[in-house]
Amino acid sequence: MLWADLSSPGSRMAYRVVFGHAVLRGAALVGIAALLSGCIQPLYAPTTLSTQGGSMRSTLAAIDVPMIPDRLGHTLRNELLYLLEGRDSTEARRYRLLIAASESVSATIVNSSTQRADSASVNATANYRLVSNANGAVIASGTVTGFATYDRSTQRFANLRAARDAQMRVAKQLAEQI
Repeated sequence: MLWADLSSPGSRMAYRVVFGHAVLRGAALVGIAALLSGCIQPLYAPTTLSTQGGSMRSTLAAIDVPMIPDRLGHTLRNELLYLLEGRDSTEARRYRLLIAASESVSATIVNSSTQRADSASVNATANYRLVSNANGAVIASGTVTGFATYDRSTQRFANLRAARDAQMRVAKQLAEQI
Protein backbone atom coordinates (compact mmCIF):
# COMPACT_ATOMS: atom_id res chain seq x y z
CA MET A 1 0.00 0.00 0.00
CA LEU A 2 2.86 2.36 0.68
CA TRP A 3 4.08 2.13 -2.93
CA ALA A 4 0.65 2.64 -4.45
CA ASP A 5 -0.33 5.69 -6.44
CA LEU A 6 -1.87 8.02 -3.87
CA SER A 7 -3.54 10.23 -6.48
CA SER A 8 -6.78 8.22 -6.53
CA PRO A 9 -9.25 8.67 -3.67
CA GLY A 10 -9.52 4.90 -3.04
CA SER A 11 -5.80 4.43 -2.51
CA ARG A 12 -5.60 7.46 -0.18
CA MET A 13 -8.41 6.00 1.91
CA ALA A 14 -6.71 2.58 2.08
CA TYR A 15 -3.44 4.27 3.14
CA ARG A 16 -5.24 6.11 5.95
CA VAL A 17 -6.85 2.86 7.18
CA VAL A 18 -3.52 0.97 7.21
CA PHE A 19 -1.71 3.87 8.87
CA GLY A 20 -4.53 4.28 11.41
CA HIS A 21 -4.40 0.60 12.42
CA ALA A 22 -0.62 0.81 12.88
CA VAL A 23 -1.00 3.84 15.14
CA LEU A 24 -3.67 2.07 17.21
CA ARG A 25 -1.52 -1.04 17.60
CA GLY A 26 1.46 1.05 18.67
CA ALA A 27 -0.63 2.97 21.19
CA ALA A 28 -2.03 -0.30 22.58
CA LEU A 29 1.50 -1.73 23.05
CA VAL A 30 2.67 1.42 24.82
CA GLY A 31 -0.39 1.29 27.10
CA ILE A 32 0.13 -2.36 28.00
CA ALA A 33 3.83 -1.75 28.68
CA ALA A 34 2.97 1.19 30.95
CA LEU A 35 0.46 -0.90 32.91
CA LEU A 36 2.85 -3.85 33.34
CA SER A 37 5.84 -1.71 34.35
CA GLY A 38 4.47 -1.42 37.88
CA CYS A 39 4.17 -5.22 38.21
CA ILE A 40 7.86 -6.02 37.82
CA GLN A 41 10.24 -5.74 40.78
CA PRO A 42 14.00 -6.28 40.57
CA LEU A 43 15.26 -9.36 42.41
CA TYR A 44 17.89 -7.48 44.44
CA ALA A 45 15.80 -4.41 45.23
CA PRO A 46 15.99 -3.24 48.85
CA THR A 47 12.34 -4.19 49.41
CA THR A 48 12.57 -7.73 47.97
CA LEU A 49 12.14 -10.20 50.82
CA SER A 50 14.20 -13.37 51.11
CA THR A 51 13.07 -16.68 52.59
CA GLN A 52 15.40 -16.09 55.56
CA GLY A 53 13.77 -12.79 56.50
CA GLY A 54 14.99 -9.33 55.59
CA SER A 55 15.83 -8.10 52.16
CA MET A 56 17.63 -10.15 49.52
CA ARG A 57 20.46 -7.62 49.53
CA SER A 58 21.01 -7.99 53.29
CA THR A 59 20.88 -11.79 53.03
CA LEU A 60 23.54 -11.80 50.30
CA ALA A 61 25.65 -9.35 52.31
CA ALA A 62 25.52 -11.78 55.28
CA ILE A 63 27.65 -14.33 53.38
CA ASP A 64 31.31 -14.44 54.43
CA VAL A 65 33.85 -15.51 51.81
CA PRO A 66 37.09 -16.66 53.48
CA MET A 67 40.46 -16.35 51.75
CA ILE A 68 41.03 -18.69 48.79
CA PRO A 69 44.68 -19.62 47.99
CA ASP A 70 46.53 -18.65 44.78
CA ARG A 71 45.99 -15.79 42.36
CA LEU A 72 42.84 -17.34 40.88
CA GLY A 73 41.38 -17.70 44.39
CA HIS A 74 42.22 -14.11 45.28
CA THR A 75 40.52 -12.75 42.16
CA LEU A 76 37.55 -15.11 42.61
CA ARG A 77 37.07 -13.95 46.22
CA ASN A 78 37.19 -10.28 45.20
CA GLU A 79 34.62 -10.85 42.45
CA LEU A 80 32.33 -12.72 44.86
CA LEU A 81 32.58 -9.98 47.49
CA TYR A 82 31.67 -7.40 44.86
CA LEU A 83 28.71 -9.45 43.61
CA LEU A 84 27.41 -10.30 47.09
CA GLU A 85 27.85 -6.93 48.77
CA GLY A 86 28.91 -4.38 46.21
CA ARG A 87 30.18 -2.25 49.09
CA ASP A 88 31.42 -2.51 52.67
CA SER A 89 28.71 -4.02 54.78
CA THR A 90 28.10 -4.08 58.51
CA GLU A 91 25.78 -7.11 58.22
CA ALA A 92 26.43 -9.93 60.66
CA ARG A 93 27.91 -12.89 58.77
CA ARG A 94 25.35 -15.69 59.05
CA TYR A 95 26.82 -17.89 56.30
CA ARG A 96 30.24 -18.98 54.99
CA LEU A 97 30.95 -19.71 51.35
CA LEU A 98 33.78 -22.26 51.28
CA ILE A 99 35.53 -22.59 47.91
CA ALA A 100 38.28 -24.84 46.55
CA ALA A 101 39.48 -23.62 43.16
CA SER A 102 41.93 -25.15 40.68
CA GLU A 103 43.16 -24.16 37.25
CA SER A 104 45.13 -25.57 34.36
CA VAL A 105 46.55 -24.11 31.17
CA SER A 106 46.39 -25.97 27.87
CA ALA A 107 47.75 -25.04 24.47
CA THR A 108 44.92 -24.93 21.97
CA ILE A 109 46.70 -23.97 18.74
CA VAL A 110 50.29 -24.92 17.87
CA ASN A 111 52.07 -23.31 14.92
CA SER A 112 53.49 -26.14 12.76
CA SER A 113 56.43 -24.11 11.44
CA THR A 114 57.71 -22.77 14.78
CA GLN A 115 56.37 -25.57 17.03
CA ARG A 116 55.17 -22.91 19.50
CA ALA A 117 51.72 -22.47 20.97
CA ASP A 118 49.94 -19.53 19.36
CA SER A 119 46.96 -19.74 21.68
CA ALA A 120 46.28 -21.13 25.13
CA SER A 121 43.28 -21.72 27.33
CA VAL A 122 42.95 -21.26 31.09
CA ASN A 123 40.53 -23.87 32.46
CA ALA A 124 39.26 -23.45 36.02
CA THR A 125 37.02 -25.41 38.35
CA ALA A 126 35.60 -24.32 41.70
CA ASN A 127 33.85 -26.51 44.24
CA TYR A 128 31.75 -24.48 46.65
CA ARG A 129 29.67 -25.06 49.78
CA LEU A 130 27.42 -22.51 51.49
CA VAL A 131 27.45 -23.33 55.22
CA SER A 132 25.33 -21.84 58.00
CA ASN A 133 27.38 -20.35 60.84
CA ALA A 134 24.61 -21.16 63.34
CA ASN A 135 24.57 -24.95 63.02
CA GLY A 136 27.17 -25.84 60.36
CA ALA A 137 24.55 -27.24 57.99
CA VAL A 138 25.36 -27.20 54.28
CA ILE A 139 22.73 -25.04 52.57
CA ALA A 140 24.01 -25.35 49.00
CA SER A 141 26.94 -26.95 47.23
CA GLY A 142 28.12 -27.50 43.70
CA THR A 143 30.86 -27.33 41.11
CA VAL A 144 31.31 -24.66 38.47
CA THR A 145 33.74 -24.57 35.55
CA GLY A 146 34.94 -21.90 33.18
CA PHE A 147 37.59 -21.21 30.59
CA ALA A 148 39.18 -18.24 28.89
CA THR A 149 41.51 -18.25 25.91
CA TYR A 150 44.38 -15.92 25.13
CA ASP A 151 46.88 -15.40 22.33
CA ARG A 152 50.56 -16.09 22.95
CA SER A 153 53.45 -14.23 21.36
CA THR A 154 57.24 -14.39 21.38
CA GLN A 155 57.40 -11.76 24.14
CA ARG A 156 57.48 -13.22 27.65
CA PHE A 157 55.89 -10.28 29.44
CA ALA A 158 53.05 -10.16 26.91
CA ASN A 159 52.40 -13.87 27.52
CA LEU A 160 52.37 -13.40 31.30
CA ARG A 161 50.04 -10.43 31.08
CA ALA A 162 47.68 -12.23 28.68
CA ALA A 163 47.62 -15.30 30.95
CA ARG A 164 46.88 -13.13 33.99
CA ASP A 165 44.08 -11.37 32.11
CA ALA A 166 42.62 -14.77 31.17
CA GLN A 167 42.79 -15.81 34.86
CA MET A 168 40.84 -12.69 35.82
CA ARG A 169 38.22 -13.36 33.16
CA VAL A 170 37.75 -16.98 34.20
CA ALA A 171 37.51 -15.96 37.89
CA LYS A 172 34.73 -13.53 36.97
CA GLN A 173 32.94 -16.32 35.08
CA LEU A 174 33.16 -18.63 38.10
CA ALA A 175 31.94 -15.93 40.49
CA GLU A 176 28.91 -15.20 38.31
CA GLN A 177 28.06 -18.92 38.17
CA ILE A 178 28.32 -19.37 41.93
